[in-house]
Amino acid sequence: MPKFPSGSSNEGSRKRPKVTPPDTSRQAPPKRPNIRDHKSKGGGSLLAIRFSDGRGELGPNDMVSLQQHLRASIDKIGGPSALKFGGVRSRGGSVVIQCEDELTKLSSALVERLKSGHQFAYMSGLSTEDALHNVVARIERSLKSSESTLGVFLDVKGAFNEAPFDVLLSGLKRHNIHPLCCNFISHMLTSRSVEFVTYGQTFSRRGYADDVALLSSGFDLSIVRDLAQQALSFAGRWSRGVGLSLNDKSSLVLFTNKRKFRLKPLTLEGKKLEYSGSCTYLGVTLDSKLNWRLHCDTKARKATVSLMQCRRAMGPTWGLGPKRSLWIYKAVVRPAMEYAAMVWLPATNKKFCDRLRRVQGLALRMVTGALPTTPTAALETLLGVLPIQLRLQEVALQSYLRLRVRGQWLNWVGYGRGLKKITHIEMCSSLAQNIPELGFPYDYESVKPPEARNFKIRVATREEWLDMYDNYLDLPGLLCFTDGSRGKGGSGAAFIIGEGGNFMDGASGVTPLGNYATVFQAEQIGVLSACNYMSENPSLHKEVNIFVVNRSVLDSLLSERLVSSLTVELHRALQQLSIHKDITLHWIPSHWGLWGNEDVDKLAKEAASITTCGPEPVIPVNSAIGKFAIKQWAQNDHRVYWSNLLNCKF
Repeated sequence: MPKFPSGSSNEGSRKRPKVTPPDTSRQAPPKRPNIRDHKSKGGGSLLAIRFSDGRGELGPNDMVSLQQHLRASIDKIGGPSALKFGGVRSRGGSVVIQCEDELTKLSSALVERLKSGHQFAYMSGLSTEDALHNVVARIERSLKSSESTLGVFLDVKGAFNEAPFDVLLSGLKRHNIHPLCCNFISHMLTSRSVEFVTYGQTFSRRGYADDVALLSSGFDLSIVRDLAQQALSFAGRWSRGVGLSLNDKSSLVLFTNKRKFRLKPLTLEGKKLEYSGSCTYLGVTLDSKLNWRLHCDTKARKATVSLMQCRRAMGPTWGLGPKRSLWIYKAVVRPAMEYAAMVWLPATNKKFCDRLRRVQGLALRMVTGALPTTPTAALETLLGVLPIQLRLQEVALQSYLRLRVRGQWLNWVGYGRGLKKITHIEMCSSLAQNIPELGFPYDYESVKPPEARNFKIRVATREEWLDMYDNYLDLPGLLCFTDGSRGKGGSGAAFIIGEGGNFMDGASGVTPLGNYATVFQAEQIGVLSACNYMSENPSLHKEVNIFVVNRSVLDSLLSERLVSSLTVELHRALQQLSIHKDITLHWIPSHWGLWGNEDVDKLAKEAASITTCGPEPVIPVNSAIGKFAIKQWAQNDHRVYWSNLLNCKF
């Protein structure tokens, strides 16, 4: 009888051949390490570091100590604790360290300590759009309150390739990193020949850490100017202290409703900075009145240039077909115009936004080969492309939803003295009122799981399930089957508990979840309901096997960061239940006719058809519900716009 597998790998099922140790006395010089030398047993990604050891300052014994101190340093600063280290081997004149992304985890943990309300670069979950929202919101609030804001936009010269090594090392020591780790990094940066080989790992980098915005606001321009000068002097002293310099392209813009003003120029390292009417910060052009005319002109001009470059590959009777041509516009040209649409959304209510509409009309005529007199609205309806004004509102609402769900939305509505100027916060909030789903509570919570996981998770392959099709019921202890379902009538979850091929009386349950729960959430509710039932009945068997159809539920429990409040609750319930019981979660294939699985599937479908009592939603909804609602709202508005249009119909 085949045994139930202990994981996704099939180690132990075959005897490994005996390998005779090679004779190293006649071995050739060491070659460049390859993927076989550094393959991780756990199947995870591997970071291998190879460096020369000519002077012998860091030998193999030091490498073992280095790994220990790396783990201690990461634990000390609150980094991930589940680290897996490979071997340390000396090969001729070099030392090879095998590790499971220790240096990457160490750098991530260091960045977590730098979190603040004004740091956006290198932060997980933050982007340039978050930084622009923060800056523009402060400027708009100042203008609404009849204040003035002096913005100094700095650029650090050579921030990435000219940063002194001694400054980087002093920063590590300031964060209490062990001296041996600091020495190792120092040798990598200075006197060592370092070679990084990464397998199965994707790195994400955001290189805007050298863009700095200094804002000072107030009613008195002289006080605003003095505050900006103090901040500028501090930035100059800091750059000199770390061996860097500020770029000459730094901009100085006064955002004010006043038509005339007289201010002394600011100085940066002895050089005068001239006041400008506009500047470009993180790809968005900010003018002194924030009317976005200059930004729309810049985007329209660049988009037109891109279209003319693409025109060489398409024509009315030759070149790329309409499908590929439309894809080029949607995937290349239009995203450049939509970038950070949330912050300059008020421009969609002004006439100069028509410049962007003309660009879209030009693109659609190139795609279809239509005559220059063909109405843009007709082509948009024919090709299923939203009008550019409506498309910008859709993109802005998507960004609004993301910031609101993560708790980063600055809800500054109601500030000011009744001026007619509308801010991007007010406009996004006004549009969001047309979509009821955007007012729902959302299922988001970012929590680091505990170091020790008391329950076990086992994922067998489909081939292994074929071998144990007839004997999985022989597992010791309780067999708990869970499932979730979603149909036209709504969503529902269910669980059923059995032992030895027989169901237990009363050991089942169904939970209707209404119209807004996803299948993933229904699967989680099914497992959570089973955990609650077993917690309320402690007399049940000590060993419990929980079978889950949706593998994503198991993957979410294995993640280094739990980003769902429902996942956090499920993880805590399993941890609590595992104190008194031996819990193992298994993945089980669906619709194979397996006993217990098919029965719980019927219960889940019955739960989905039950009408819930009370207001919707029953549980916090997934952000995918909000995104789908925004898309549906934009398409409905497009249909209403076309039906009310009379000047291009017969």
